[in-house]
Amino acid sequence: MPHPSINRHHFDIRRTARFYTIGNADETVTDLWIVLHGYGQLAAEFAQPFVHCAREGRLIVVPEGLSRFYRSNSERIMGASWMTAEDRKMEIRDYVQYLNALYRHVIETGVPEGVRLSILGFSQGTATATRWLADGQVTADRLILWGGNPAFELCTEEFQIKVPVEQIQLVTGTKDKYLSPDRHTELRPTISKNGNEVDCLVFEGPHAIDVEMLSRLME
Repeated sequence: MPHPSINRHHFDIRRTARFYTIGNADETVTDLWIVLHGYGQLAAEFAQPFVHCAREGRLIVVPEGLSRFYRSNSERIMGASWMTAEDRKMEIRDYVQYLNALYRHVIETGVPEGVRLSILGFSQGTATATRWLADGQVTADRLILWGGNPAFELCTEEFQIKVPVEQIQLVTGTKDKYLSPDRHTELRPTISKNGNEVDCLVFEGPHAIDVEMLSRLME
């Protein structure tokens, strides 16, 4: 008698997502930022450099990836991830739905609809940001990809058709061990097609958010 097959299934559930804010979520907001952390970070940790860029009328929203894990079992240090390669299509679907829902939640708190929106993705958050915008439910005015590239399936000449953003900036550190500034320079002509010119910015430093560069971008 043959063994029964193992069948895969999916179904939707409700769960609680965590995010942090810097600034007041109300009708005075004119400058909304949603910033997406990298692999293995927590949102509270990632938010720290952005505190230096707080100002009146600006709201910075820092969502946390839905999958948490121990970065160090011995020290019980936690991290979060947006996705892994396991069941990737569903993981992408989940975080896109999550970020769409988060944006709607922020607007429902009193932030004016149509306010200028900037999205910054760091490391793993760069692919997350571009897939989110490619979904088409949320439109950003500015996209900053720091220490990472667009999702690989979007790194084509159709990029700005699929991810229409008025201003796009690629940021890399000279000592980034995961991505060299040259890679961004090579990618720039491809993702500049059919849209606005993409700017490449370089700072002296490692794979991290540099406060000085961040302040320049957000001033």
